Order: sequence, then C-alpha cells, then structure tokens
Amino acid sequence: MSQDNRCSLPFTGHFQLNIDRNIISPCCKVRAAPVIDGNLVTDDTIEIRNHIIENKKHPLCSECWKVEENGGPSFRTRYSSHKTTDWSSVDVYSQPKKIIFIFSNKCQMMCAYCGPDASSMWEAHKGIIPIRQEHAKLNIDLDGLDGISISGGEPLLEDKCIDFLMNLEFRKNRDISLVTNLSYGPATFRKLRQIIERHPNISIGCSIDAIGENVSRKYLNWELWDSNFHNLVQQLQERLSSYPNASVYTKSTLGILNYEDIQGVVEYILEFRKKGNAGITFDINPLTSDSVTSLGSARIDNSTQIILDRNMTALLTRKEANLIYLTNKMIEDSVYDN
Repeated sequence: MSQDNRCSLPFTGHFQLNIDRNIISPCCKVRAAPVIDGNLVTDDTIEIRNHIIENKKHPLCSECWKVEENGGPSFRTRYSSHKTTDWSSVDVYSQPKKIIFIFSNKCQMMCAYCGPDASSMWEAHKGIIPIRQEHAKLNIDLDGLDGISISGGEPLLEDKCIDFLMNLEFRKNRDISLVTNLSYGPATFRKLRQIIERHPNISIGCSIDAIGENVSRKYLNWELWDSNFHNLVQQLQERLSSYPNASVYTKSTLGILNYEDIQGVVEYILEFRKKGNAGITFDINPLTSDSVTSLGSARIDNSTQIILDRNMTALLTRKEANLIYLTNKMIEDSVYDN
C-alpha cells in the first residue's frame, strides 16, 4: 500500500488572507501568492490541489513533510481530514469556505518565533519599510463562509479588524475564532468582551509559550496576561447561558527557546480544569527542523519531556494526550549536531 500523502486543508481548511498585502495562501504553512482580479484561488492552489488528488507531495508543502520525517505532529496530521475525505468528488477550483483574515501586522510584542510579517515591532526593529497594497475588491462571499479566523499581528490593536468583527452578521452555525496575545490593558480587553457579545460562539486562542516573563516573548506583560486570562475564563463561566458555545484555549509555539517551559503551560491550563473549567484546552505547535529557532537548530537534551503526574494526566483529552506523545517524540528525535 502506498503512503497517503494527501491533505484536505487546501480544500476545506482555512485559507490565509493578508488584507494589508493583498496575498493569500491555501494553508498557513504554504507561501502566499498575490490575489489577482479578486480571485482567492491562485494558480499555486490549483497546482497543490492537483498534486494532492494524485497522492503526490508538493514542494510548497515541505514544512509538513519535514515535521513528519522528524516524527513530529505536522499541521497535516493534526488538522487534515484526508483519511475520511471522498477524493473522487473534490473540486480543484472551489472557493474557500474558511478564511483566516490578517488585517495588519500591528503588534506591541517581538516574539522570538515571529518576524516582521506578523509584528510591526519587529518591522520597526529591523528598519524595514512596510509593504502595503491598495486594498483590491476581493471575491469573498462572507455569507458563504463556514469559518472565519482572525490572526495578526495583534488583532485587537487593529481598528479595521474590530470594525470587521463588530459589523459581521452573527450566524449561529458559523465558526469564529480569534488569536490574541492578551498582553494589554483594560481598554483593549473591553474590545474583546464586545466581540464576544457580538459573536457568542467565538473560540479565543490565547498565545502563551511559557509561564511568566520569558525570553521567547519580548515585551510580554505577564501580570496583564495572567489577569486577563483569569478574567476571561471567569466571565465565560459566569455567563454560560449567554455564551454557551464560546471557548478558550492556549496556543503555544514549541521551539529551542521554550522546550523546557512547555510543561508549565500545560500544567497551568490543567490547574484551571481541576477547578471546574473543563472547557479550556491547549494547542502546542512544534516548529520545523530547518527554522533558525527550531528544535532542530541545536542539540536537545532528551531528558526534557512533557511528563505530568497522574492527577493531571487524568484531565487530558485523547487529542491532547496524543499531542503530548507526538511532541515528546519530536523532542526525543530532534538531536542534531550544530
């Protein structure tokens, strides 16, 4: 039996659309291409889709292949539904049903695993002249979208993003998600609360790579992050009748700078769950082996693993237990000479 190299994400996953730069990608792990004549399905996307249907590996999808070669949990293996997809009925020209919107790179932080494309602070630090495009009229049927995700930059610092979400019609059956760094004061936190009021089915991803001030997240205000997270969880718990479908999770990037700290993040979340906040989950995203700051950029101490006591392990969902297993395997296998 031949290896299954297929992936459903360029068909049914979230296309990533950068409004500021007028570029789009069929997957956040694939390089973006210019949007031409408002069409969101580029030549790259059609070519990738054809490769997938033929069960071939496309070079633009190399990030996932490298993670899998290292024994790690790739984006494809974690989020694709390729094993249950009816490949005889897929359409290589179909328009996206889910989109990740990036309105700008405006951000108050300089995370080590980030860069100028996603942080205006990095952009200024590197002395880069911003690349901005005149916003073309895009061929987007908002009513036809089943999923809308918001990323950045820090979305809550961008007025265009706030206006978009506040003016977006609420649809009970449409998935809405937003990733935020939570390192801001009351005025910005109020904007998050207003968005939740507008979209009570929203999923909120809170970025965190380690507990407390840490080297991987420059300009993080940990006290604000911790306070905002507690307030967010408390408000959602107190208003379950108003926000029955709202959810919170933490989103962590795993690399050489924080592989010793990631267990603390998991324990932080599980402490909330032990207190009855069962809906909080976590997401760990390992970097690929050829990234400058990745697990593969230095020799790894194999004794560093995510090992939890029995009380905490009992709180894990099957998906989270599998994610920890795969993450540990990636750490174990990622031993390279400098």
